[in-house]
Amino acid sequence: GDDVVVLAALAWEARAVLDALQGVEPVGERSWRGYLGDGGAVRVGQIGVGQDRAARAAAEAVPARLYVSCGCAGGLVPGLRAGDIIIGEVPYPDLPTGTVVR
Repeated sequence: GDDVVVLAALAWEARAVLDALQGVEPVGERSWRGYLGDGGAVRVGQIGVGQDRAARAAAEAVPARLYVSCGCAGGLVPGLRAGDIIIGEVPYPDLPTGTVVR
């Protein structure tokens, strides 16, 4: 498996992650693998918009040590600022729990 799996809804969100990686190669339709500076393998998937697509992508994700969902939807939530990281307490998108890290 990969060390990290990153799921992004939109192409430009996935591209922001891919631009930070080294040795990026496609591994499937809208799926790439690249490497961190320490050699850790990162699988990036551009999964499309919506909870159904996110749930399907999470269920089908390859084994990894860390899973990250990234994107701009938090920009629609008052009180969040660019660069905020939300760490969910449960893996379900409809529950309003989580921690804001600044």
